[in-house]
Amino acid sequence: METKLREFPFKLQEDQSSNLRQLGDVLDEAKFKYTRKLELAEQEKNLQAQIDAWELPTKPLEAPFQVILIKKKGRKNSDDNNTDSKKAKTDDLIPTQNKFAELSANNSMDTTDAIEGTSTDVVHPGSTAPQKKFHVPPITIDNVTNQAALLKHLQQITKLKLEAKLIGTKFRIFPQTPYAYSLIRRYISENNLEGYTYMLPEDKKLRAVIRGLPIDMPPMEIISDLDKQGFRVDECHNMTNRKTGAPMPLFMVSMARTDFHRSIFRSFTVIGYVKVIVEILRKKYGPPQCFRCQGVFHSSKFCTRTPRCVRCTGNHLAKECEKLFGDKPKCCLCGGEHPANFLGCPKNPKPRIDAEKERKRQQRAALTNPEPPKVNFWEQRTQTATQRQQPNSTSQPGPSTAPTPPSNPVNSQNFPQICSRNLKIQPCKILLICLKNSSQ
Repeated sequence: METKLREFPFKLQEDQSSNLRQLGDVLDEAKFKYTRKLELAEQEKNLQAQIDAWELPTKPLEAPFQVILIKKKGRKNSDDNNTDSKKAKTDDLIPTQNKFAELSANNSMDTTDAIEGTSTDVVHPGSTAPQKKFHVPPITIDNVTNQAALLKHLQQITKLKLEAKLIGTKFRIFPQTPYAYSLIRRYISENNLEGYTYMLPEDKKLRAVIRGLPIDMPPMEIISDLDKQGFRVDECHNMTNRKTGAPMPLFMVSMARTDFHRSIFRSFTVIGYVKVIVEILRKKYGPPQCFRCQGVFHSSKFCTRTPRCVRCTGNHLAKECEKLFGDKPKCCLCGGEHPANFLGCPKNPKPRIDAEKERKRQQRAALTNPEPPKVNFWEQRTQTATQRQQPNSTSQPGPSTAPTPPSNPVNSQNFPQICSRNLKIQPCKILLICLKNSSQ
């Protein structure tokens, strides 16, 4: 509807802008009412589950409650008491031969608790039905002077107890329901407050990239061709090169997250008699950056901050910048001669590493590369060794102190020399040589 309104030939640009604003207000109001309707349906479902768990009647009672007055009991004769006790004793006696005959046939070994003796399928009156948890993203507001008054006013608008957190000059609010999230966003836009938030999980779109179409193909033809094949496309635009800004033969389409729309990646091959390839949109390298305020970790669609140009330091959008493409850019974050989306900017945060992954990586590194011991035991052993354990000294004694040769030529010193010279001789011959030397 918005794309058709943009294509309608208005006489003045102001008329088109006012009509687009009115259309946006109507769509926002319809979205608020739709989310509120879903919340009421979910609450009614939880209430019905609670009623079923407590086994309460769903319809009003036909007969009204009657007040029963307590009457005083009269005295009974002793004969009546004896007869009543006798009757009670006779009634308690049940003639049976099977001691398990009193058990009901519905109870089974599989569904009965062994300790309590009751069935596991029985719903206790005190048990409550599990409630569905809504994941609602936080909303951050900048430069708030009176945080307590703002939080109290937002609680009056949403009629819910809100939680908030102060981070420097930022005030982060945590709404509990999607309806409260929509009301707070509407209040921020009406009062021109600066801040940012994130998309609701149920509003996230399925984005696909169509590769192989000509650059000059109108996006409306792609939308109409996809509509004929059953794919309801919300948005389609031509992708451009990040460095040069030139258009590329790539078109990105956004659709609702349904099973049928997910089949576009495996069954869709032709658009306008042209063979195409449909791929999943690849994630950009580095942290996500806002096109409006050049901040990180949020998108421009949910940002109400003052716009800042990516090529200069002016407070305007990038499409309104008057600087030529060849001129030197200037970063609005650090003041350097580069655009604000430059990955090497000093203000660009480093990629965050999951704490659990980092801890496991450090554990693996400690196991594979253990630290060396602080004390070298081998050096300590050589220092404390005795003279007998020490190796032969390298210093040679002088001629005056030379020891006298032993009288026995066969000793532990020359025996290895004899054996080493006669390695190829048999052991018997070695023994004869030794005996001959000893006799001399």
